[in-house]
Amino acid sequence: MTESPCYSGAWHLFNYYGADITSIAVDNHGLQTDNLPEYETQLCYVTPAHQYPMGSVLSLERRQSLLTWAQRVGAYIIEDDYDAVFTYVDNPLPALKAMDYHNRVIYMGTFSKTLGPGARLGYLICPDELLPAVQNMKALNNNGSQWLLQQFLAELMQNQVFYTHISKLACSYATRLTLLRDGLSTLFPEGKIAGATAGLHLSLRIARHTEFIARLQQSCLLAGIRFDTLPDIENGSEAAWRKENSDAVMFFGFGGLQIQQINKVLTVLEQALAQP
Repeated sequence: MTESPCYSGAWHLFNYYGADITSIAVDNHGLQTDNLPEYETQLCYVTPAHQYPMGSVLSLERRQSLLTWAQRVGAYIIEDDYDAVFTYVDNPLPALKAMDYHNRVIYMGTFSKTLGPGARLGYLICPDELLPAVQNMKALNNNGSQWLLQQFLAELMQNQVFYTHISKLACSYATRLTLLRDGLSTLFPEGKIAGATAGLHLSLRIARHTEFIARLQQSCLLAGIRFDTLPDIENGSEAAWRKENSDAVMFFGFGGLQIQQINKVLTVLEQALAQP
């Protein structure tokens, strides 16, 4: 079971191993748990804190519903918390893992967004009964991660330096997010922006024809600005979402952009929109 649309890395991995996949469309409140099937299921892959790629947040009610469903059908939930360490609300919802009293959640995350993708470090918190199998698979796939980098990270955490680093990054990203969100809202007043409560990208849904979006995308590319659309990242998982939605979707990342670069993005978009 996956979200629709779903992160390509997970979607392709499940397909590679021959999984029988059912995808459930997301909406403004995340995975539509009312549509989950009532038959035995092995896995359900979700990104509840900042849905990838649409950006919605799984509501508290649906989190509880998903956990209840998983216990009922015998499914394990893979909770991919890929960038929700950066939250921009005062009271973020608890992770599914924190609400899991029946050991159904496999919680995974990465340090790629906090230390950089070159670190190649991630983590997995899984039910005790799965731990031996996970350790064996990890040992068979490689000889382990860099011990020196792991020790360095452990000391950063112990000395609280890591958390100070996260706090500074979050403040910086919040400023960039606000600038980008407000700018897009001005340029596309009819649009619907999602993803502004966590993470490092926003999605913008607008009721425009694909030809308009393609012209806008091409004009931006000529000025050195790139944004992706849903067709650019489609993998097959988006079919269920498309049955319920006809809007065009654009995605804007801001994690690697400075303030002046975001201003350039907004200026280029404004100029492109002004073209006949």
